[in-house]
Amino acid sequence: MDDREGARKRDRHLRRHEWACHGDWRDGRRRARGHVRLAQPVLDNPAGRGRHRVTGDGVRFGFIEGPKWGFTSWPILGCFALFVIGSWAFLLAEQRSKSPLVPLSIFRGSAFSAGLADATLMTFGMYGLLFVLPLFLQAVKGDPSWGSQPS
Repeated sequence: MDDREGARKRDRHLRRHEWACHGDWRDGRRRARGHVRLAQPVLDNPAGRGRHRVTGDGVRFGFIEGPKWGFTSWPILGCFALFVIGSWAFLLAEQRSKSPLVPLSIFRGSAFSAGLADATLMTFGMYGLLFVLPLFLQAVKGDPSWGSQPS
């Protein structure tokens, strides 16, 4: 091996090492060997915002007004139907997208899905308790409102 060939190998190694350590700073993102390039954010998506508004507002309205109007009334059932249709449209759009907001492949792992379900149930239980406990202390125990907040 002559000196030129050794110098070329050393230069190639140094260039490769420099690229791998310092990365590529184009578009304000670091891309280096082994790093995943993040998808570019979508700044304006009126269709997505519309689906979110219809889906979220419909299910919220259904749960808020359901006790007064009756959960089997047509407006409340329509709100829940909008929620189901909007959720289906979201999943369909995510499945067809090149860079989805929620990659659906992560739910294939049973350990991840079970952990997510467990965390969701614990969160709903905790916030439900934080909402209902002061009402219980005020209505049943007769505590004043200023003394019934959990701290």
